[in-house]
Amino acid sequence: MRAFWVVPLAAMLVAGCTSMAPEKPVSSFDAIAGQWVGTIYFQGGADQVQLIINKDGSYTATSSRGSSVGHYELVNGKMIGRNETTGAESDVALREQESEQFLVSTGKTKAGATYSTEFRRKR
Repeated sequence: MRAFWVVPLAAMLVAGCTSMAPEKPVSSFDAIAGQWVGTIYFQGGADQVQLIINKDGSYTATSSRGSSVGHYELVNGKMIGRNETTGAESDVALREQESEQFLVSTGKTKAGATYSTEFRRKR
């Protein structure tokens, strides 16, 4: 029972660090293009992910579980992530804290499972 609470609690603590930072508006994908590193948190675990975002909003995500591709969309001032490999969709926010940029998201898989991510721009 204890292991069940460890990952969600860790996810809340890590996400809490950047969730307090104000959301930065994104008007073009140039603002987020580049390399990002971070973690995906899901029920039952977490995984480290490398994310490469192109200037057209398309992306490739690579983790120990494999690679996936997708794209971001700007809809009414909000950023939506759509993973073409898994069918997952997420609400994404760009945040800035102490001169570092973060992409944080919450999403749902095609099967209905929820997840969250936090990426830091790779320097």
